[in-house]
Amino acid sequence: MNFDSWQVLRDGSGPIVDPESYLDRWVGDLVAHRLVGNTAAVAGFCAGNAFAIEMVHRIATTGGSRPALVMFDPEPVDVVTLCHQYRLAVDRMAHELGRRVASEPDVTHTMATPLSEVAADLSRRYEDAVRRTLDALGVEADLGVELVGHFDRYLDYLCAASRLGLPRSQTAAQVSVPAVRRVPRGSVAPSRSY
Repeated sequence: MNFDSWQVLRDGSGPIVDPESYLDRWVGDLVAHRLVGNTAAVAGFCAGNAFAIEMVHRIATTGGSRPALVMFDPEPVDVVTLCHQYRLAVDRMAHELGRRVASEPDVTHTMATPLSEVAADLSRRYEDAVRRTLDALGVEADLGVELVGHFDRYLDYLCAASRLGLPRSQTAAQVSVPAVRRVPRGSVAPSRSY
């Protein structure tokens, strides 16, 4: 199997925010390797659940049986998601340097701001933070290009997932495993159904 096709990659012509680009490649790989009929389940994690849902539908329409859908911590992608991922990435750099290396994302981003605009802004901020971090460490700028490229591809992936969304109802058999955050011993974590 060609695992390169499962990576989140840009084709060099700019950001990929069309989920079809990912899905066509991934499902096409399953078809090419005759794995469609042997796919028992499709699992998704966080934003990737939107892709998993669509893959289940596509596998079923390509002649295979409908696989089970397993969703881990299903989360829709929105402005808050992108800003949170930016903050996580920047805080990791800050931890390495022992100080803050970038400003907070603009508070002017609202839920109505198009995700592509938010992603472009956060990419610029991240690139600036990486440049300042590498300068402070005395590291070559080439590493920064690679780091920014990885972050940009992740933002592309999140934007593409947001275009699919997470429907509230599913026709496929599914198991949803939400993240458990500080649930007192003996109690049951609240579950969301998508």
